[in-house]
Amino acid sequence: MSRLRRGLGTRRACRPLLGLPTTVKEQYNLASLPTTWGDPQFHDWQPQEDALPVARLKAAGAIVLGRTIVPLGLMDWQSENAIWGTTNNPWNLARTPGGSAAALAAGFVALDLASGIGGSLRCPAHFCGVYAHKPSLDLVPSRGAGPPATPAVPVRGDLAVLGPMARSAGDLALALDVLARTRGPRASATVSHCRRRATTRLADYRVRLLDAHPLCPTAASVAAPLDRLGERLSGIGCRVARYSTALPDLAQTTRNYVELVTAFNPVSPSPEERERPLVSSLQKLLF
Repeated sequence: MSRLRRGLGTRRACRPLLGLPTTVKEQYNLASLPTTWGDPQFHDWQPQEDALPVARLKAAGAIVLGRTIVPLGLMDWQSENAIWGTTNNPWNLARTPGGSAAALAAGFVALDLASGIGGSLRCPAHFCGVYAHKPSLDLVPSRGAGPPATPAVPVRGDLAVLGPMARSAGDLALALDVLARTRGPRASATVSHCRRRATTRLADYRVRLLDAHPLCPTAASVAAPLDRLGERLSGIGCRVARYSTALPDLAQTTRNYVELVTAFNPVSPSPEERERPLVSSLQKLLF
């Protein structure tokens, strides 16, 4: 509040995240705090400077309250490791939050800085009832988000992206603007395009309802709510389509993805595992 009083009417008061409580996934370097990726051998390792995305949040006025824990090596959908213990889902303590969304869902913070390859942004948002955005490759810089005790170089994995989680879609747009703001004309154009397309009237949207996959059957408990959602959206004027010629071949894109994530993953499946159905492979490979 004191900063707002001193800066009222000046550029200082216009920092978009001024005073906003934020958490940061423990993948990111945070100066003078351990960055371990859940590995006990890095228990005492502390980076000397913030990861670039963290620095951008702080420059925008965000207040980092703490870290959100990760599974060992970021390699699972639960949040547990031998250093920091276990994080449970705030809606049901017997279940996992799916990643670094528990503090956000519990209302401790308004924004969380996370990352994803095969679901680490989307799964915690889904499990905890919050919002996440998985950006395009290179839209958010990755410097300082690599493994502990490695140089903070601007190099990312072939599938890895960094992105925000928030309690509303509007907050996601604001956070993405902060994280991508100095990435050049492509990033600026992408964020500006998202802002121009924003509307508060659901009837203005076209909706593609994807409720089936050729390699993974949809459970009735999932299909039925999707059907009801489609009916409700149609009832208020949305143009809802279940089929589209613009959609790529899902079976082939899934196979391509499995090959890419297998190459990215330091633990490749055995020849026997490769012979199992593709869905089983996906369950082991995605994190």
